[in-house]
Amino acid sequence: MEPWEQLPSVWKTKAAYFKWITNQIRKAWSRHPIKVEFKKSKSFLAPLGKLKDKKTGLPKMVKCQKCNVCGETFRDKDTQIDHIGRAGAFKDWDDCAPYMKGLMHVTFESLQVICKVCHDHKSYSENNHCTLEEAYARKSYLVWKAETPIPEQQALLAGEGYSDTSNEKKRKAAYLDLYRNAT
Repeated sequence: MEPWEQLPSVWKTKAAYFKWITNQIRKAWSRHPIKVEFKKSKSFLAPLGKLKDKKTGLPKMVKCQKCNVCGETFRDKDTQIDHIGRAGAFKDWDDCAPYMKGLMHVTFESLQVICKVCHDHKSYSENNHCTLEEAYARKSYLVWKAETPIPEQQALLAGEGYSDTSNEKKRKAAYLDLYRNAT
């Protein structure tokens, strides 16, 4: 009997069970000594924002890191340590050893600092088998679609020369075309 069958009130499905295991392993990853030391080695002090030191009046120095993807400098709390290659997925018992090795068998050379926005887009591109640029376009579309009423979507796209935006599929194609041409 599988664990999710024994306690269906805890794990309604096999997927829910393996998601729970993945979350438990990710907690261990968050304290991985190589990850912790790598993060320390990439941190530096820089004046970010408008905060001033009360005693000196000089810009306040904060712990920062530089994103390996976009190249911008971010506060330490706004960055993550990322596996350059994928750690893999843990969706079945056969995935256990490869997932654990991919996630936990790391070196400084297999890690990178990445800002939270770039990490979100990198994960999306890996999960959806598209380029990072395509991930930015698609995720931008999803935000725009959620925040913009359909009549406003149609008006904006019509103003840009897209005449047939009668359904979601056509609006998406027009938006993505517009996005790609703008960047």
